[in-house]
Amino acid sequence: DLETSEKKFPKGMKKCADDIRKLGFRPGIWMAPFGTGNKDFYEKHKDWFIHYKDGKPVQCWNGNYTMDPTVPAALDNLARIHRVASHEWGYEYFKVDGMNTVSTWEKPEVRAQLHDPSVPNPWEICVNLIREAIGEDRVLLACGGRPGGPEAHVCDAFRIANDIVVQFKPPKWEGIVRTSRSFINQAFINNVLMVSDPDTLLVRELPLEEGRVYATMVALPGQHTFFGDKLAKLSPDQIKILQQTLPVVQSRPESLYPYYSDIPVWNLRVRNSVLDDYNVIALFNWQDEARTLSFSTGDLGIGSDTDYLLYEFWTNKDMGTMKGNFSMDVPAHSVRVLAVHKPKQVPQWVSSDRHIAQNAMEMRECSWKEGSHSLEGKISLVGSFPVTIKLHVPAGFKFSKVESSGVRGSGVMESENVLAVTFKGSRTGEYPFAVKF
Repeated sequence: DLETSEKKFPKGMKKCADDIRKLGFRPGIWMAPFGTGNKDFYEKHKDWFIHYKDGKPVQCWNGNYTMDPTVPAALDNLARIHRVASHEWGYEYFKVDGMNTVSTWEKPEVRAQLHDPSVPNPWEICVNLIREAIGEDRVLLACGGRPGGPEAHVCDAFRIANDIVVQFKPPKWEGIVRTSRSFINQAFINNVLMVSDPDTLLVRELPLEEGRVYATMVALPGQHTFFGDKLAKLSPDQIKILQQTLPVVQSRPESLYPYYSDIPVWNLRVRNSVLDDYNVIALFNWQDEARTLSFSTGDLGIGSDTDYLLYEFWTNKDMGTMKGNFSMDVPAHSVRVLAVHKPKQVPQWVSSDRHIAQNAMEMRECSWKEGSHSLEGKISLVGSFPVTIKLHVPAGFKFSKVESSGVRGSGVMESENVLAVTFKGSRTGEYPFAVKF
């Protein structure tokens, strides 16, 4: 039902949604509508629920009493609660949980007890009804749904894994590994059939390296990103990890088939309208001891007769060049993210701390100006969030200064060939810059 907890929401659910919207966000709500644990509600509407032959109520994940999807009044109520939450309360994002209830309805002993067992596909009726009730302009996430079921036609996103944590327990490495396996098994439908939701992204109480693994697994392939931590309790390093997952990247899978084991090397091909195409490689060590992980230009589908520049994101290290093959040691329960670029004869962008995917989303314009001997362009900044880009500086070039308009820009040589340029503004916008040599 739509009964509201006065203690948790003293001004009501519409006021809560309005307040969220005033802060510049879009309000979302979690629903579990296919059953109830409310005995009083059950007693008032007993004929809306399924009972075994002996009269005992059928239980499911949603509660002690499972909705009968063939009772017209129950379907009307299912539509009503979603219609009210969407159009009267104003919620725009619906995480509809308990969609595994369909497996309960499909059990022969339960199916036989439906009000109308002749209904060919009551589950399809339910999901279509929910979509119609909330409206096409709402985001609908199927939690517990099936990508091969009728919900695939109406849902925008799917939970593809079990809960990342056991109830009331902190996140653990085993949950990260389990979630990763669920994703790689279904990666081929991410951003094709739906947006993959691996469950909430958590970094609290995790070692920093394990938090980076989970964030990379979520952010690199552009999965649904849902923070589950109490943000005010996170350390600056943990907050930075979460910031580096946003916004969600728009990636598409090339391998249109499932994997059934851990994959240590993930390859993201970046097509950027400002920079030349390049690759970003994630080396995941899922094991309990350090491993040497490797890849080749053949694995990446790029030419083998060229030297490529490598820069590692999480440790902020210039990894030199590779030709043909590359390998590196990765600690246990860790990940390393490498940007792989074909070298130019002039200074070029090779990395940034803006986003895990290393897709240079901050670079709106960037080109070498031979006449002024400078790398010039426009950089996109968010509020006062500083962004540091890494430039590879070939032999024969000497850094001079950074010029920028409307923001502070500074540069320092990290090594003989890598220049770190940091920009920090006070408001969101795009700002011109020139790095002089």
